[in-house]
Amino acid sequence: IPGHQERPRIVRIAGFSRMADTKQSVNWKALVKLCAEKAMQDAGLPAPFGPDVPLTLTITAVFPRPKSARGDKTLRQPKLTKPDWDNIGKAISDAMNGIIYADDCAIDCAIVSKVLGAENDAPHTRVAVTAMAPLATTRRPSRKPSRAGP
Repeated sequence: IPGHQERPRIVRIAGFSRMADTKQSVNWKALVKLCAEKAMQDAGLPAPFGPDVPLTLTITAVFPRPKSARGDKTLRQPKLTKPDWDNIGKAISDAMNGIIYADDCAIDCAIVSKVLGAENDAPHTRVAVTAMAPLATTRRPSRKPSRAGP
């Protein structure tokens, strides 16, 4: 079942309070990290994308269809209940830091879909990272009129 970023919990260590991810979030991020490392290895990419490469992140989280779901069971349907789409995206983008990209601040576009699977769909999450061509910086032509002499 697709995971998500849960609210961090406040824990006390040696009299000090700090925020910590839940065990479920830690385990989900570890699984995403493992899959990301394998994907990089399978693609033959030795290092993460640098910070100067704009990236598009596309996530499709397929959840199990409850028996009470209406509509055509052979088609996927939007999942309009929790978890929120941004918590799914945050957990995945954080987990891939340092593996797929140097830092998730390089993601300039993210598309997160959450759907109820068709009757034969196993729950899963599909992630695609697309490197966009860096925007070229172009210099505007000068607007000064040319001086043509008589």
